[in-house]
Amino acid sequence: MPESLSLPATEPVLPTPVERRQSEAVLAASAEIAAHDRGEAVLAIRTYGRSHLVLAVGGRVDAATITRLRALFEDPSFRALSNTELVVDLSHVRSCEPGLVRMVHDLRDRRRSDGCRVELFDPTRALGPELEDASLSEAFPGYNAMRRGPMSQQP
Repeated sequence: MPESLSLPATEPVLPTPVERRQSEAVLAASAEIAAHDRGEAVLAIRTYGRSHLVLAVGGRVDAATITRLRALFEDPSFRALSNTELVVDLSHVRSCEPGLVRMVHDLRDRRRSDGCRVELFDPTRALGPELEDASLSEAFPGYNAMRRGPMSQQP
């Protein structure tokens, strides 16, 4: 008769209040994108604490949308709202012209020097080729660790 293995008891890891608010903000922004998605680019912004922000992007992202996002990222009000953390939710992007992920990467580098953490959340397969760039997948370890294989199944 084999001996039974005993595993050490582990305490459940509960999300912090900020992680819980972040999750709720991502869900709310994603729901807004889904409700208004008619193919064209859609943006939704939600705060989840002092200077913590979620920006959800959905639909078909073209060069004009990328230009609009670049201007938004430089806006002083947007920068103040996302002074500590900015989550860029790309789970509803249907198609994208090249440059969106590179722009978010450049934003991450600039904001990091200000003490802001920029996180890429759930990119779709539409962004796969851009994310395969080694420097980008290293820059977004959450994507690299959690999304490398099972990226969101949206086309």
